[in-house]
Amino acid sequence: MSLATSILKSDLIAAFEETTWLGCGTKMGAAFDTYIMSGTVDTNVTGTVIPPPPATVTYIAYGEGSGTIVTTGLLVLQTTISAMLANPSTVWADVGDNIASAVDTDVLTGSVSTSVSGGLTGGGFGAPGCIDTSASYSAFSTALTLAFTSSPMNTSWKLVADYIATAAEIYLKGSIVTTEDSGIVPPNSWSGPGSGSIT
Repeated sequence: MSLATSILKSDLIAAFEETTWLGCGTKMGAAFDTYIMSGTVDTNVTGTVIPPPPATVTYIAYGEGSGTIVTTGLLVLQTTISAMLANPSTVWADVGDNIASAVDTDVLTGSVSTSVSGGLTGGGFGAPGCIDTSASYSAFSTALTLAFTSSPMNTSWKLVADYIATAAEIYLKGSIVTTEDSGIVPPNSWSGPGSGSIT
């Protein structure tokens, strides 16, 4: 399963159609959180295989991991966006960056679980913080700021939703995911790192 960008777009439009900032922020937060967890994590795994005695020499083997993301920051994400939108001091120029920051915080709560196959059999796990968004966050923040301040977009919330959804897809696909992987394929056990991306 890949990132459900079209669903994010529809969910954002529904959020913008809410009649209160609380309702808008709550739906927007849920839309982003669901979107993050819709992605599939694909990793390349390098395992050090430990053969059983009497063999003493380890060797390297390779596998592929595929798995899911689970976040724990939904309530914080919804509360942060709602409070920002409802604050009368908030200006449109700050909205995009604030939303991007809140989404990024939610992504950082994400943990990853993968199943490893190929030359290795086992599983991988990435604790919260295993998704590194540092390479794609700045462009995401800039894109969201533009979405709420560009004159052409002021004519249609649907256009804003489309622009934000596209930016969110680029942002998540530009992140790097790391996992710690291991397995036992009798009589050999192995462990090693996995590194990959979100699709």
